[in-house]
Amino acid sequence: MDNAYAQLVQVQKEEIANLKVEIESLHAQVMQKDRELETLTNYIKELESRNQEITEVLDEKKNSLKAIQESAKSFGVEIDELLHMLFYLQNQEKIQDSNAYIQSVQLNEDKDLLFGLNIANEFLAQSSEQTIKYYLFNLGCKFYQTFDLPNLHPQNKTDLILIGETFSSFVCLQTYNQDESLRGLIEMLPADMLNPVQIRYYGNLDLRGYFELFVQKLQQNDNAI
Repeated sequence: MDNAYAQLVQVQKEEIANLKVEIESLHAQVMQKDRELETLTNYIKELESRNQEITEVLDEKKNSLKAIQESAKSFGVEIDELLHMLFYLQNQEKIQDSNAYIQSVQLNEDKDLLFGLNIANEFLAQSSEQTIKYYLFNLGCKFYQTFDLPNLHPQNKTDLILIGETFSSFVCLQTYNQDESLRGLIEMLPADMLNPVQIRYYGNLDLRGYFELFVQKLQQNDNAI
């Protein structure tokens, strides 16, 4: 009986010892978990702090961007107003320039004696004098030149038309060969008491050299005859 009791006591002691070991192991595990939890908590706090800093930086940049956008919008309005003003002034200057140009251009009423230089003769025939002048202005026809033809003595309007057609075709061909973009018109002026037959020219190129060449061609033809 005593032996059995002693064995029971010994078993209980061993169980108690094992239980103490398990408790100590569990306690160690709990301590480890507490340390891990504390580390994780600190890391979360650090992340929250960083997130707060990032949020503040983003808010600051957002406010700065908003301020920049508002400034740009205000600046854009000012630029639009300035461009509108410049456009208005340029238009006013263009209107003034066109009015002065239109007043300076002189054309006779007989459109049969008008010849387009790379401008359709149909347009000249069907358009008003004001329209023709404004068209010349928009083409940049800043040259106004008058050429005398003292050696030519046309007998009638048909002869004048022939001279106009010949000269206009000649200068169009010559400028084309020189790769020059000629725009304008000529008008044949009959001789009067003070002046010989004249060619009045409005265009975007200086035609003096081409007129001299034209006269040379006429003289060569006369000599050949």
